Amino acid sequence: MLDQPGVRSAVVLVGLNDIGFSEVELPTYRPNPDQSPAELIAGYRELIGQARAAGVRITGATIMPFKGAEYHTPTAEAKRREVNAWIRASGEFDAVADFATALADPSDPDALLPATTAATTSTRTTRAIARWPPPSTSPRCDRAPLGPAAVSPPS
Repeated sequence: MLDQPGVRSAVVLVGLNDIGFSEVELPTYRPNPDQSPAELIAGYRELIGQARAAGVRITGATIMPFKGAEYHTPTAEAKRREVNAWIRASGEFDAVADFATALADPSDPDALLPATTAATTSTRTTRAIARWPPPSTSPRCDRAPLGPAAVSPPS
């Protein structure tokens, strides 16, 4: 998508399948290589580099909670937390969309909001991205449609 005319901004929302699928031995999740947080972060850095080379602002979106999924394990959760901590604190993205916080169940942050399904999560995420204001001339996003804790520039 970086070679499409007019692209000025991109949101990267990836990693859940890379983390979760390695935790189960089901044919539908193959190939399922075990990706370490360091390998996932290296992949993010590659995307950041490609976006910057194309003159595109890049926003990192945190990996949403998935407790209750068949591939949620303590190992997978630890990976999700480590990658999300890096997304939030590294300063490598132009902005951060903290969908993990926005869609987490306040009583159990490792799970999605109650009654949230894959379909409604997709819809909520899509709507949240759609509400995001167009990039300003500033190199950092300073407006947050989901509230200051959900979408903010890296600190």
